[in-house]
Amino acid sequence: MAKQEADSIDMGSGNEGKKKRKLPVIIGVIVIIVAAVVAGILLYKHFHKPEIDSSKGGIVISEDTRGNTNAQQRVAEGMITVKMTPVWTFKDGGSAGNGYVANSKSNTAPLKITVALSETGEVVLDSDPIPIGSCIENFALNKELEKGTYPAVVTHSTVDEDGNITNSVRTEITIEVEN
Repeated sequence: MAKQEADSIDMGSGNEGKKKRKLPVIIGVIVIIVAAVVAGILLYKHFHKPEIDSSKGGIVISEDTRGNTNAQQRVAEGMITVKMTPVWTFKDGGSAGNGYVANSKSNTAPLKITVALSETGEVVLDSDPIPIGSCIENFALNKELEKGTYPAVVTHSTVDEDGNITNSVRTEITIEVEN
């Protein structure tokens, strides 16, 4: 009987050895499958990158937008070219300064300018629409400022025939009031 128990024990330990050998094989198969999936995804992304056509204003051209001239036209119409002086200097808070803002001929709509002080958000200039190809220069602010240097944000907004804002871009300037 003791011999039978020993045989039983040997048989059991033989099965455990087979299980131990199968585990690394299963793990190896899983690793190979995961590596194949990752490699497939990377290859797909590498060979299916969208094209960027810089002559179209940086529009991303993909299978979904290729030939969609309506989308390309809307992007081109929404672009705003900004021409202005970055530092506006005024002799005193109520006088005309050296500021210059132009509505480039490459823009597609009149441009309205709003200038707000960065620290307070207070609007110090709100212009009438500037026609395409025109500019405003050597103007006074709508609000008189005390002597000092003021960081400000200029919002350049295109407007339609009814005066509704259709697109905007913001730039930063410095306003300097000398006296």
